Amino acid sequence: MRTLNLALNVVVALLIAGLAMMLFRSIPVTVVAGGLYCIHPTALYLAYTGESEILFLALATGGAMMTFAGGRIKWPGFLFLGASCLVRANFVLWIVFYAAFYLVLIVKNGLPTFLFRRGEQLHKEGQFCLDPSGKCPLLSLAICVILFVLPPALWMLRNYRVSGHFPVLATIRGQTFYGGNNDIVAGSRRFWGYWVFPDLIPGETPMRELAKTMSEDEVDRYYVSKGLKY
Repeated sequence: MRTLNLALNVVVALLIAGLAMMLFRSIPVTVVAGGLYCIHPTALYLAYTGESEILFLALATGGAMMTFAGGRIKWPGFLFLGASCLVRANFVLWIVFYAAFYLVLIVKNGLPTFLFRRGEQLHKEGQFCLDPSGKCPLLSLAICVILFVLPPALWMLRNYRVSGHFPVLATIRGQTFYGGNNDIVAGSRRFWGYWVFPDLIPGETPMRELAKTMSEDEVDRYYVSKGLKY
């Protein structure tokens, strides 16, 4: 895992450099962006310890590059962005803000504009458009949303088959929520403002014991209730 993550971190550095080139069209900016990521202490630590953040960065940055490129390549880009939700579940909210931003533009400029005018016309007028070459920007938006939602939707269906609960995208929300809302992170200088595994909270039943009588989803919901109660 460590070796794979370190290699993947090199790929992320190249992707960030490539994304900088796409956005700024400047070699100095590209070199600085890629170079700064190469020496970014947190990324190096997460890569060395084999954490999943590096995979998320690879999927999200690669997906962003493909969406900025436009044309047909943007379709797999939204699939990549959707797949990144399987690594960091809260990223699923991104498509909500993205669609809301685009719908605000539709309301501002009028629905007929986005239904009957080609994308390049909007692009020439300085209006935001997902695909300047597209015939119907609104249809393009709908396809992008569907492609983004597809990976997490399939994973939630899988989880429903396993757990019987829907929607379940991940079962670590409870650990994270309760782990960030307890006496230790509120009063210990070592963990203040951060989070701890619930097993480290004084008086808490070890997860191994909970798992003997609860399913994975039930343990997750248990920790959510403990966090809310705190």
